[in-house]
Amino acid sequence: MAINAPKGWVTDVHPVEQPENTYRYALNAVREVDAGDKSLVINERGTVPCVALPSEPIGQVYVSDNSFVVFLSGNEIGLVKECSYTSILKDDCLNFNATYPVDAVFRVRGCDTIVYYTDGFNPPRVINLSDPKCELLIPQDVPIRADVTVATGGSLNQGSYQLAIRYMDSDQNPSNWTFFAGPLVIYSGTTYDKANGEYSQATRPAEDIPSSNKSIRVSVLSDDKPFYQIGIGISTSSSGSVDSVLLSRPTPVNASTVIDGNFSTWTQGLLEDIFVDRITVAKAKHIEQIENRLVLANIVETERKYCVS
Repeated sequence: MAINAPKGWVTDVHPVEQPENTYRYALNAVREVDAGDKSLVINERGTVPCVALPSEPIGQVYVSDNSFVVFLSGNEIGLVKECSYTSILKDDCLNFNATYPVDAVFRVRGCDTIVYYTDGFNPPRVINLSDPKCELLIPQDVPIRADVTVATGGSLNQGSYQLAIRYMDSDQNPSNWTFFAGPLVIYSGTTYDKANGEYSQATRPAEDIPSSNKSIRVSVLSDDKPFYQIGIGISTSSSGSVDSVLLSRPTPVNASTVIDGNFSTWTQGLLEDIFVDRITVAKAKHIEQIENRLVLANIVETERKYCVS
């Protein structure tokens, strides 16, 4: 029902003196047209059911083309487009809780739509709509299964080598370093005794120490981690101090790496890169994108127990 009220809304007078063709109260009233060229008001139009969802929605994010990614309490993520629902991922690994609403943002990478989401109940996570699976936004520190051996054949400089290994996710975001091996003594010859005191910085500078005929072989296994990275601390002096720290490029798991002395593809690092752990976020209530960076708010850090029972 339309009300012709050319003089609009007036509340300055007593109700008994209300001017003709004005109104002082309207419930659910909106303009009949958005352009403002008419003063007619009508009751706000109601809504009609668009789509029936399998369970209670606890979060949503608009992605593109009038499409919304919805998060459901029944451990399900789906897509709503033009009043049609399509399930993307349904798995108990989502571990949703109806009392913890999901906050989410998205971005497009090439042909993939990536959704980052968090709920303050689980660790922050990410899902690629083209390849949906349960995946953490920040890789957790987990034990690494690795085999490290010294082999003949190579040209590693003689000295002491210490290795560290960490997992990386599909976007090559790293965990903390959780596997350490060494020191591995690399020397020329066939017996360790020959290397004991064979060269020292006092008698020959490090750059004059000849290379060995040795290499280090590293094999890393994983059921669900796509990449790993190796960090090496190298000491070529008798003082035992580390001369250099090198970081390898990400390597697919279940593939061996042979460290033979050619470090042209490795990058220079610092001891702090390996021995100082990064903050590990256990939970976050909110997530946002600012200047192409993800920002987490109301975070809870992973509990660390340093006491020894």
